[in-house]
Amino acid sequence: MASLQFEGDTSGLSEKQELFIREVIEKQGFKDNKVLFEPVGKAGDNMIANMKRLTIATNGKEDIKMIAKIAPKHEPARTFMNASLLFNNERIMYEEVLPKFISLQASVDVPANERFMFAKCYGCLLEAPNEVIVLEDLKQKDYVMFDKLVPLGDDTVKATVKNFSILHSLSYALKHLEPETFENFKSSLFDIFSIMETTDIFRDMVTLTEMNTLEVLEDENHKKIIQSIIPQWLPIYKKLQKGVNSDKHLVIQHGDAWTNNILFKLEDGKIVSTMMIDYQLSKAASPVCDLLYMIFNCTDHITRSKHYHEWINYYHDELDKSLSNFGLKASLIYPKDQLDADLKRYSKQFFCNSVLFYSMLSRNEEEAALVKDTMKTDDILAMKSTMTMGNMSKDTIDGFRSKVVDLIDSYRELGYLA
Repeated sequence: MASLQFEGDTSGLSEKQELFIREVIEKQGFKDNKVLFEPVGKAGDNMIANMKRLTIATNGKEDIKMIAKIAPKHEPARTFMNASLLFNNERIMYEEVLPKFISLQASVDVPANERFMFAKCYGCLLEAPNEVIVLEDLKQKDYVMFDKLVPLGDDTVKATVKNFSILHSLSYALKHLEPETFENFKSSLFDIFSIMETTDIFRDMVTLTEMNTLEVLEDENHKKIIQSIIPQWLPIYKKLQKGVNSDKHLVIQHGDAWTNNILFKLEDGKIVSTMMIDYQLSKAASPVCDLLYMIFNCTDHITRSKHYHEWINYYHDELDKSLSNFGLKASLIYPKDQLDADLKRYSKQFFCNSVLFYSMLSRNEEEAALVKDTMKTDDILAMKSTMTMGNMSKDTIDGFRSKVVDLIDSYRELGYLA
């Protein structure tokens, strides 16, 4: 009997994952094709999942490509990253939330080319520790990923901000039309940080982040700012969380929209389409969480200084346009003064978030691989050691310092340090 022929790098696949991937491919009508497995990205691009590109040979026609997100097997990494919850979050988003949002847009005749777009999900297996999600490969639709070490420019930020506005507006529309459905989604999606912040490992990471940052900074005033904010990260988070469930402005957010999770389609050098991937950190949160996360993790001070207020105004204008499809107004649903107040209210939490993010993002491929490898062990001391400045090159340290100084300069200019 003919069967699919798996070739290439199948390392890391369990027997159950391999069987599931076979079933997914066979459901698409392929029975005896060759399937080539290749790793996706570089070390540090994917700290949680093991990513594989599957190329299905189709005998003369254009090959079909898929992406398999494979959960880590090693228990220390699974525990630290809460792998089961992350994969379940993404399943809920791809199989329930995002399809529901599209059905809302279809119900009010939003043109197909103006609807929120996301990768097709071919199937999800959630049996621990064999979780795997199979998605379409957006590279086959000419979507590209920009260099994570290069700050995003004005046009790319605006394209992403527009995506946020559409995604968030659909939460508000769902609240208005089907409040029980929204509440169900809200309670189903899990805030991973609420678990991580209680662990000793994460608390040690906060301490290490402060120590590393102080070590690389040269200006004493910069150091004082770090010393006054980073130790307050967890208290700030807890204070914000106290009122989160009663916040009427909550939306289903993406949660992890940084450069590697935002894809663009270009024509003649201009962006014609944007799509976000990786919904493992999605949850119900303030709309500003997506904005602050993306802007301060993915842009530089010079660009923020020129365009920050323009981006925020653009977000609110586009939110209003998308809400108008449902007879709603942003001025009533999420007023601009509330948006500005929330940006300031959440700013210090995302200052801390960005400093930690920079300490990871700035690492070169070899340094990132070292961090990922230690996460496979239960050697806590080794994990801490990989996070120190001693395991970073001069270029990494210089890049890290530059990003932190940029962040401080932007926060000062925006009045977020008061």
